[in-house]
Amino acid sequence: MSSEVTKAAPTKRAPRRAYCLSEDRPGADTGLRLLVLSLNRHDPGTPIFLYRSNCTASFKAWLKGVPAMHLLEYAPEGGFDWNCKPQAMLPLLDQGFEEVVWLDSDILVNGPLGSLLDQVPAEELVMAQDSPASVVGEYTLASRTQAWGWTPTRELGMTLNTCILRITSHHIPLMRRWRELLESERYRAQAALPLHQRVVGFISDQEVLTALLGSAEFATLPLRVLKTGSEVVHSAGPLSFSLGDRWRWCLRGPPVALHATTGKPWNI
Repeated sequence: MSSEVTKAAPTKRAPRRAYCLSEDRPGADTGLRLLVLSLNRHDPGTPIFLYRSNCTASFKAWLKGVPAMHLLEYAPEGGFDWNCKPQAMLPLLDQGFEEVVWLDSDILVNGPLGSLLDQVPAEELVMAQDSPASVVGEYTLASRTQAWGWTPTRELGMTLNTCILRITSHHIPLMRRWRELLESERYRAQAALPLHQRVVGFISDQEVLTALLGSAEFATLPLRVLKTGSEVVHSAGPLSFSLGDRWRWCLRGPPVALHATTGKPWNI
């Protein structure tokens, strides 16, 4: 396992895709194991980079048996808690990967995620649709843009979820701007409040990215949104996996990912 992100050797082409994970909660090892095992099952051999600053000896020993695993025993520079995605992903693009895929640590890959991503043009940013059952405030992209004081230029009629996020070099300006806002005093002041006291648009890092995608600055950036229920299932109540979604599963196969948003089954 590699202990740091380093530049790829000039004479050796880096693999096209890398998965990026980051987790600083001490009790998250079980979820991470399940995620890594599911990745190896459905996209074997693809490099996995895990930022884990407080990695236990037992978990480190387990990771040694995982092919293509790179353990980074530090937190992404400039990030905090879950507000670390651009800080974690941009160095991997710098290393030479053509695309970097963020996965939350409470995701289970449930299908051919790699094959799905292979079909998405490099210009398109891949994100998940958020579940209406878990959204605080109005379920629109524009409401998040307005919260930052910007005029909405794009409206999707939904908010977005970064439990899965695929970027390429086309998205570097967006990632840098997102990082800038997450590290701003304005956002950090909101992040220091209890979750229920934060205003819409500042509740989490994904709301900031949603706001940017609705603004004039990035409104023309093409999106590929993974649909809730049919492509990603969030464990956020019956609205996240309706009877229609279950029927589509029978007809077309399962969603590519399961997201344990409101409870971690492995902790029960």
